[in-house]
Amino acid sequence: MKKFLLALTLMLAPVAMAQTVAEMLVVTSIAATLDSKISVPKGTYGYTNVQYAMNFAKSLGNDSARYTDYQLYVATGITTKLAPAFVQQLETNFAAAGYFKTSGTTSGTTTRSEFTNDAGKILLLFTSYQKDAVYFLVGRKK
Repeated sequence: MKKFLLALTLMLAPVAMAQTVAEMLVVTSIAATLDSKISVPKGTYGYTNVQYAMNFAKSLGNDSARYTDYQLYVATGITTKLAPAFVQQLETNFAAAGYFKTSGTTSGTTTRSEFTNDAGKILLLFTSYQKDAVYFLVGRKK
């Protein structure tokens, strides 16, 4: 049994390192495009394909044209259980960067919130709870 656990640990080590690298890339990418003070929770990763984020933004309906600079992040597997904590951490990070929640609606498996700073910039956080993943779409109002 000890040999099995050791082998399993050695096999999972590269996966853990890859996840850490992915997390660093996510934090760097969101900081570079939205606001340098905002970071994404650990345990999520971003889609670098902008077209995929734009397609996902269609979930917003007619409101999708009101925002730009979409970024899509996802929590999969066991990390989907942490989605409420991710949302709370994002809201806290937005507040620390000077963006405060001005509106929020929940409809079925989606939550949509807007955050505004003193300069009038508005950010969107759209969370969609799917069967096997939780998607976090972040955008900036045009």
